[in-house]
Amino acid sequence: MNSKLFIAMLAAKYAQIQVRLKSAIEPLDEISLNWRPNENSSSIANLILYLAGTIQYRIENDFHGEPEPGAWTGFNPMQWKSKEELLEIIEDSFQRLDEAVRRLGERDFLTEAAGTEEAINPEVLHQCASHFSEHLGQVLYLSQMRTPAVTMELQHG
Repeated sequence: MNSKLFIAMLAAKYAQIQVRLKSAIEPLDEISLNWRPNENSSSIANLILYLAGTIQYRIENDFHGEPEPGAWTGFNPMQWKSKEELLEIIEDSFQRLDEAVRRLGERDFLTEAAGTEEAINPEVLHQCASHFSEHLGQVLYLSQMRTPAVTMELQHG
């Protein structure tokens, strides 16, 4: 497996997810970003916070052993965030993700990922890309529910 090619492909996928997240939330107001369809559902803000926590925990911690600034607990369904805060969280998290992935050297590439049972780093990175894509889909769906104009942009963007 060509590690440089795989890392470049993953970096491009993560960048695509970042762009689509930002374009989905950009046209929405703060109320729409924090709206939940029901008490058992997540808001767009919750999903962004969850993704940021996952990036911190899975990528930075597992791959590079960087200390967590605090225990990651997922998301708080009642936490309210502004659009500016969410855009900053997306930008910061995906920048850290890109840096962490690009720091993987050839030697690190085929080693077992920390905190996993026999999964090597490429498998975990691929699983993360799939996981992030699933949550991107949730964000796109919620965004479409809140703004009909967004539906048109996302279908043609």
